[in-house]
Formats: sequence, structure tokens, C-alpha cells
Amino acid sequence: MLSPDPVPLALFRPPIVLVVESRTATRSATSRLVRALGYEARTARDGEQALRILRQYPTLHQLVLANIVLPDMDGGQLAERIAAQRLGTRVVLVAEYAPIGKAAAVIAAHPDVPVLRKPFGFRELHDALCRLVGPPRAALPLSGRVTPSRRRQRRAIR
Repeated sequence: MLSPDPVPLALFRPPIVLVVESRTATRSATSRLVRALGYEARTARDGEQALRILRQYPTLHQLVLANIVLPDMDGGQLAERIAAQRLGTRVVLVAEYAPIGKAAAVIAAHPDVPVLRKPFGFRELHDALCRLVGPPRAALPLSGRVTPSRRRQRRAIR
């Protein structure tokens, strides 16, 4: 029987991160890292595809993790267009360890957009995701108590 009180699905679902990267191998590796940390990952191969996904599902994604150099636009332009749509979706740019040229110009032009430096690992990605969208959520009873399973209860009795 369902409870008469509506429970927001966001309490049980992990935050969804949209990974925007043109290189297939990098896109899938980053998505695997995001999932391994307990978040849900979706992918887009360029800025236009990311914007279409965000327009189609305006409240679904909490964060966009975008490469600073994309084939159709740079990460700064993508961040500006996301902000113009007023979706409330945060953006993190991914840049080479020592960005030069266009990447450095994009970072300088958008000082309010966080930047994650490549190569990054679990710790750096986890810190960035937790700081911007919070920790991944787990489906726990609303009472806050976790009861042991029946199998564990039977073992404890014996």
C-alpha cells in the first residue's frame, strides 16, 4: 500500500551528471568514474547535444561535467547557454593540467565556473561532485533507522 504522503523521488535517486566529451573513450571512462562514485551519469558528445538533452529534461540533471574544448563550442559558451536557460544546472569544466591557448582564455573569461584538471581520479572527482551537488543519496527508510535483514536476525538468534 502506498503512503498518502508524497515522497520526493530525489530523496532516493542519486544526482544525475551529464558528461559532455567529444572523445568516446574519455567520455565512457569519465562516466564510469561518476557511476563508481555513486552518481548517475548520462552522456553527450558535443555542446548542442547536451543543450538538447537539457531542454528535453529541464530538471533532471544537477550537474554538467564538460570538456573545455568541444567540436561545436567551448565549455565557456556551453556554460553561458545553460545559465541563459535558467535551468539551475551547475557546470564544471574539465581542462588539461596546464591549459594554454584557447583553454586558458576560456578559464580566464569564466572565473565563476569551477575547473577540474586532467588527469583526475576518484578523489578529485568526488570532491568536486560532493561540493557542487552533494553526496550520492541512498534509499533509506524515512525514520532514519536501518533494521537488519531477517537472515541476519536469524543468525544472531542462533
